[in-house]
Formats: sequence, C-alpha cells, structure tokens
Amino acid sequence: MTLIQFRTAQVTVSKDTVTAVFNDGKTNEFYIPGKDDNYKQIAKWAGYSDDWERYAIEHELTHHFIADNLGWDYSWAVWTQTWFDHPWPNYISWEEHIVNHLQRYTKLGVSDPVNVLPLVFGERLDPLRAVLVVLWKKVLDKPAKIIYNHETQKIEVS
Repeated sequence: MTLIQFRTAQVTVSKDTVTAVFNDGKTNEFYIPGKDDNYKQIAKWAGYSDDWERYAIEHELTHHFIADNLGWDYSWAVWTQTWFDHPWPNYISWEEHIVNHLQRYTKLGVSDPVNVLPLVFGERLDPLRAVLVVLWKKVLDKPAKIIYNHETQKIEVS
C-alpha cells in the first residue's frame, strides 16, 4: 500500500482500491473495476494497451494531480462522487476530459482535438507531464509514502 500526499487529499493506492481522504475528512473509495470493456477501450485509447488496471490507478491519481496544479480545493470529480449522488454537475465532464486527455498526452504525446490542455496548463503542460510520469513511476515502485509538492514540483519518497 502506498500513501500519496497531495495538497488537496491523501490518496492511498492498494491492490484493488484507490482511496482519497479529503481535507474536509470525507473519504472516497474507488474500486478498480474488473475486466470492464469500457475501461479496456479507454485504456487502449489512452496508450495503456491492455493494462486497464494501471490506467484506472493513474486516472485517479491524475485527478488529484491536476487539482493541485490548477489551485482547486479538491478534484471536483472525486469529491463530487463522495458528496453527491447522480446526476453530477456538468463541470465534472470538463475535469474528466482534462484527466483522460492528459493521460493520453503523457503516454502517447497526442493532444486533445480541441487543444484544451494547452489552454488549461499553458507553458506548464510539458513540465507537468514530465512530473506526472515520475509520480506514476514512483507509485509503481510501491513505496510506503510519497509527498508531492505542487509549488516546487518535487516528489519525496519514504
């Protein structure tokens, strides 16, 4: 089990669950789906080939990564899953677009068709992409704790 300390939440990654504890104390548990055809298709599209489990874990982490880097109080999508039942507010699809396309851009170098990523991140897009790659790799190493500092873009492992 690995704990990742973001500014917006503490996220724990275990074999089949990604758990986020928000600063307001509310907890969200994301259970990595079984062989779900939708996840398989999205994972392939995003450059993960058949590794849909890794796609799912990195997808959840990317929500918190972008929340930290965009100055949000939390990931809108993950926090909304915690506090509300469906239907979700429309802005959730905007965050999902950013997360999915940032994953695809990070894995394949393919930007989104409407160029939202450069508009959202500006000149920080490629440096953030590089940090995201390091963060994903550190999580794969399964250390006990990772501290991510969005201000310095430093990742500490213990």
